[in-house]
Amino acid sequence: MLKSIEEYCKHYFDNYNAKYHHRDAWLKIREIRYKQIRDNHFYLDTDSKAFKKEVLQFWEGNKYYGGYSYGESYTKTDKDEWILFQNRIGETLAAEETLNKVNSLVLHGNYSWSMLFMGGDIAKDISKLRKTVKYLLDEKINIAERVNNVLRPDGKHKIDGMSNGKSTVFLHMAYPGKYGVWNGPVDGAFKILSKVDERFKIKESDLGEKYEKINKLLNYLKSEYSFKKYKNGFKNLSDVDIFVWYVADKFSESKDSKKTRNFQLDTSNLSDDVLSKISGGENSKIEFKESIANPFSIAKAISSFMNSNGGTLLIGVQDDGNISGLPNNFDTANIENIISGYFLNRIRTANLLNDNIIKINSHNICKIEIKPSNKPIYIKSNNQTYFFIRKFAASPKLEVHEVCDYISEHDNFVNNIR
Repeated sequence: MLKSIEEYCKHYFDNYNAKYHHRDAWLKIREIRYKQIRDNHFYLDTDSKAFKKEVLQFWEGNKYYGGYSYGESYTKTDKDEWILFQNRIGETLAAEETLNKVNSLVLHGNYSWSMLFMGGDIAKDISKLRKTVKYLLDEKINIAERVNNVLRPDGKHKIDGMSNGKSTVFLHMAYPGKYGVWNGPVDGAFKILSKVDERFKIKESDLGEKYEKINKLLNYLKSEYSFKKYKNGFKNLSDVDIFVWYVADKFSESKDSKKTRNFQLDTSNLSDDVLSKISGGENSKIEFKESIANPFSIAKAISSFMNSNGGTLLIGVQDDGNISGLPNNFDTANIENIISGYFLNRIRTANLLNDNIIKINSHNICKIEIKPSNKPIYIKSNNQTYFFIRKFAASPKLEVHEVCDYISEHDNFVNNIR
């Protein structure tokens, strides 16, 4: 854990994809793309499908990749030449080529946030969305009032699916020099930064006031640690947006838990692979569950890995990486018994799970290795059917129209759905 805001900023300035000039390429593409989106009125004069392609998707996509993932994403030139924008681990190896050809790029998507399409369909009624965005961007109205009316359940301009992340993206794209984005990485980064600077501890409960404070702090970072004062310092609020993601990703408590735990791991019966999984924290391939008290959450996690690229579920491990353990008489058969009723594909899932018990400091944990399925896995609860996928450290639910697109474009399913 670093000791000051300045140290966190310098860590980002010195290390974030420095050798590939990725940050320069990303910021330049963001600048160009935001202007295009503004010039096209956020594509709100088109239809829902066009809006999603131009604003909610990360990039344009192709036959095998849906355009929603920041990893394995591309840009395209006016000569239909595809340039790899980011590989699967987020590096931009072709950054210089991207910068050299930046004026010939034909961009579709936001090139900033890969999960904007999650959490509900804000575009199902494009006319309502148009009115909400028009109100949100009205600078004659106090920003806290606007945010409250768009986000509060009783807000005059609240629409289904509109979240703080989505609403502040509109603000940031419309006024990139004034408003920053408030999303999950901001919450995570501020929690980390608040340990070295009390100003980053957000106590406001009112949504509008909360965003107002967050935005002031984002602007503070931009000006206090700007490129005018520091080598490779912040160029704009978009740069600060990347920084908070970087801090949340690199310095989360779960990633630092190996240093801060009040117990020692007994690795005599534990492979290096499992040790690294616990120390590294939750991510797109790892999920922790403290117990099996919530069977639906277990089924949800397992199905999300099956519908994605597989992963590991560790039961008996808390979210922060501390090990609470399972009862000594815990039987892995219990898991199959409690979740079997949730799966619509009972026969198919049986061959995709491999579980065993591991003992750490007298604590039992259950490790379940989950293989990707070559056919869609659905789960049911309370007469509802769900389709989950794995994204970063979360298992979001896809809406019906999103499931169809995902199945048709996902590698696991493309050659098995006919």
